[in-house]
Amino acid sequence: MGQIVVAICGVTLALCGVLIAWNNFRRAHSIVIRLLEVNSSTVEQVGANNQDRFNQLVVRLMNVGMPLSSATIHVRGLTPEGWLSVQLHPIRNGSILANADEFTLEKGMVAEFRLRSFEIDEWAKATVGQLRSASSLCVTVSSNGHQADEFAIGRCAWRMRWNRIAFRLNWEFRKRLRKWGWNRIRDCDVLPLSKRAGMRFQLDLFFSAFAGQK
Repeated sequence: MGQIVVAICGVTLALCGVLIAWNNFRRAHSIVIRLLEVNSSTVEQVGANNQDRFNQLVVRLMNVGMPLSSATIHVRGLTPEGWLSVQLHPIRNGSILANADEFTLEKGMVAEFRLRSFEIDEWAKATVGQLRSASSLCVTVSSNGHQADEFAIGRCAWRMRWNRIAFRLNWEFRKRLRKWGWNRIRDCDVLPLSKRAGMRFQLDLFFSAFAGQK
């Protein structure tokens, strides 16, 4: 009986090893990208935009598949005037890479791409503002001029409404925790938030800064 149990355990471990090896092989030879974060903020930075405030959009993603050479990121959407897109630039240590056209998204790399409002041409700002009204937005990852992956971020009314309710309840719960003296518990949430709805809110927040411009 003991030998049978040992044999079963050995076969199970061998199968697990084969599955892990196959999964690693598949990832090494296929495109697997994870969209981690989309964040919009108003920034005042020394040495940028004459130290005036500007709007900033940052997209963070992780490549867990094969390396992608000449990787670029676009946010595009379908508006009444057709498909519009805007490109974000890869950054490292807070600065845009000098050879951005030759940027390689290596396997396991977490990369940040940024777009700042003062980097957009005046004639293009009205076009960027129209993305605020797009029913569906997409974060597109391209390599060598060919689309590698795409993440659809649509406007879902019930998910956004859920996020507003969950955010208020979580905020009130954290206030109660601080009132009770439990300051060490900071990231305790009562209700989960919809990640995609949060990303759409951040995109709308950035594009709304250009709405109405001509």
